[in-house]
Amino acid sequence: MIESRTLKLIIITALLLLLQGFSPAADQPNPLISPDLPHIKWGMSPNQVDHYTNGNILPDRSYDNYYKAYLSQYINYPSEKIYRFEESRLYSVSVVLHNMYIDNLPQLSSAHEFLQTYLIVNQQLRQHLGKPINIRITQVSKKERNNQPESEISRLILNKDFAMIAEWENQNSSIVLYAYYYDSSESGADYDFYITYHQKIKEIDEDIPPPPLPLIFH
Repeated sequence: MIESRTLKLIIITALLLLLQGFSPAADQPNPLISPDLPHIKWGMSPNQVDHYTNGNILPDRSYDNYYKAYLSQYINYPSEKIYRFEESRLYSVSVVLHNMYIDNLPQLSSAHEFLQTYLIVNQQLRQHLGKPINIRITQVSKKERNNQPESEISRLILNKDFAMIAEWENQNSSIVLYAYYYDSSESGADYDFYITYHQKIKEIDEDIPPPPLPLIFH
């Protein structure tokens, strides 16, 4: 019991440190989707994605040239990578790490395991993308899902009733890490954990010249 409490305190302390920004930041935003998805670029065709994706396609979860799902790896975790296309051009990617309703993914044994995975993935994204532009902590059991103050975070985690959202942006992508865990006495544990990468569409007026590149100071 003492070891379990100690582990909880370690995980919560590490999580709070991450949320407060104590992690290395990326020097530059990556011009591609993200370093976490090597070789994958917006606008790729389904055949190009299939060529560069290291994983097994899931036919029952794929639909023509609109939606393709693969069982693959993210860092060292089994994941389901979902690619979405419009007019055969890639515009969105989801990486699902944990979901109790997807049989292809391992089921979680505890909230500890969930938090440990979150810390590792969060740190990985920070190393590549820098500090998040937005962080939210909410309570799953409250329908209004209001952002919670830092003083409430420890209580929510210990009560296994929390949702954590972190958002990043680079030159052409919006990235969101979303994770929630809710353990009720009536229905048991419910959880979801995924990352979404979405293409940023910018309208460009061809009559207006682009602005000069900013100076970068090191």
